[in-house]
Amino acid sequence: MKKLKRDRLGMGLMRIFQRLGRKEEGSTFAGQLVALAILGITISVLIGGLFSSGAGALTVRQEVDAHNIARTQIEAIKRSPLATSYTPLPTSSSYSVDIGVEEIGTSLQKITITVTSVHQSRTVCVLESYKRGTP
Repeated sequence: MKKLKRDRLGMGLMRIFQRLGRKEEGSTFAGQLVALAILGITISVLIGGLFSSGAGALTVRQEVDAHNIARTQIEAIKRSPLATSYTPLPTSSSYSVDIGVEEIGTSLQKITITVTSVHQSRTVCVLESYKRGTP
């Protein structure tokens, strides 16, 4: 007897759920707008992330190139004899190099290499070193 009541109760619930399921055919316009908004926001965030990572990679690349140019300039100056000014080595057309010389003593100089991006007009790297000459 108890089993029969459970079966009837279960069948009654199944009928209710079936009726509810029949009434919801398709989706509403508001539901579609919400889904579209969520999709748009997600895609915007992903595209923004891609662009910012690309810009970051470009900045790092410029800084590495500028640092390499400055190191090459310093090495060339250290191999040359002591002078009051030095001529920059030729570099790519994307960068300009400025060499500053400060006399610290009779045989010691502070050399400052400034590498500037020509296209962006900004200083990318400043490298300082010391050069000792023979007294």
